[in-house]
Amino acid sequence: MKLFQLGQTQVKLHPGLLVVFIVAAILGMLSEIFQAILALTLHEVFHAIVAHAMGYRVDTVEFMPYGGVARLIGQSMSNKADFFIALAGPLCNLIVAGGVMLAVSFFPAAAGPLRYFLLINLSLACFNLLPALPLDGGRMFRAILANFLRHRTATLITGWLGVTMGAALVGFSVYLYTRDMVNLFLLVMGVFLILGAARELRSLPQAQIAAMLRRRDAFARGEAVPMRQVAVRESMSAGAALRQLSSSRYNLLQVLDEELNIIGQLDEGKLLAGIAARGQDVTVGALVRR
Repeated sequence: MKLFQLGQTQVKLHPGLLVVFIVAAILGMLSEIFQAILALTLHEVFHAIVAHAMGYRVDTVEFMPYGGVARLIGQSMSNKADFFIALAGPLCNLIVAGGVMLAVSFFPAAAGPLRYFLLINLSLACFNLLPALPLDGGRMFRAILANFLRHRTATLITGWLGVTMGAALVGFSVYLYTRDMVNLFLLVMGVFLILGAARELRSLPQAQIAAMLRRRDAFARGEAVPMRQVAVRESMSAGAALRQLSSSRYNLLQVLDEELNIIGQLDEGKLLAGIAARGQDVTVGALVRR
């Protein structure tokens, strides 16, 4: 749900957060929820600042029950940029928590009013550092894995970690309920972690195509983009070849025959055009010969 437009950035609110607001109002915890929104806002502002410093523009900021998501547009993001932009949010919350503790050390009377703000910043930092998508820790872990694995594989690993950890949180909350200990926070975080990770996994094919289109825009602006070459058999389907591509590099396919001789080249743009025209089952050999 769109709240407002800030420059070129859309600010959105996830419907699940409205549920949290309603529950907080019923329980008389509006002060706490507004402190949580302040911590979330600072978290996302740090993401945006670091993204801007590294040459990216924030297209959308969406606030969710477990945190926020800043979606960027621009040229394909390097693993280094992905890591440091993701790190910025939890680091901000840790810095704010440190500032609160420093303030309390000088003004002990403020310990009561600032206690929840300290707790929410520490909770946001720790939860978002879990190595699972869609959390910041998952993006950081994916950026590290992508230095050794294909981006798709790294996304699958961290995405399924998100589903697994979310299921574990839901299971633990159910276990606590059987022990007469109700913890709705764990239940809500678990559910939204599962849903967020599932969305990341479902959007993987579209993310690869979107990365290609962003690279084309970067070329049009005269920017340089890293390139990666990969050799594939002519009998490989175009859909399978698409899954072999790196989302952070311009990809060039060297198509080989059965005797491993190069019969032609196929860049990612022609591969995408071939899939659009003839479907994912067409072979790369057929696209080259065409």
